[in-house]
Amino acid sequence: MKERLTIALLGAAGLSLSLAAPAAAHSELESAKPAAHSAGRAPTEIRLKFGEGLVGKLCRIELSSPGGRPVPMGPVVLSPDHKVLSVSVKAVLAPGRYKVKWRVVSEDTHRAAGAYEFIVK
Repeated sequence: MKERLTIALLGAAGLSLSLAAPAAAHSELESAKPAAHSAGRAPTEIRLKFGEGLVGKLCRIELSSPGGRPVPMGPVVLSPDHKVLSVSVKAVLAPGRYKVKWRVVSEDTHRAAGAYEFIVK
């Protein structure tokens, strides 16, 4: 009898965890342009695509030069589906390694942040 009760409780716990998983999801970066660890021409725009809708006013994208200085950027623009952030690069980028930092707040109020680098040849 104890064995059946244990199996039933474990099953109920597993079911409750599987139902809670979608509610715990956070907005994740799905793609970036320029891509992480890529090397190529200097971009004129940074585009980040996320897995769920974002609150544009609460999202930030920063670009740092090889020396760690901020690169001038335009305002962050949110796509109509609220999943893509883009920002224009207002400087001509010299060859070197650049770092993109981002912070977002999803429509369900979850916060996420990250960073990646790319190289301008």
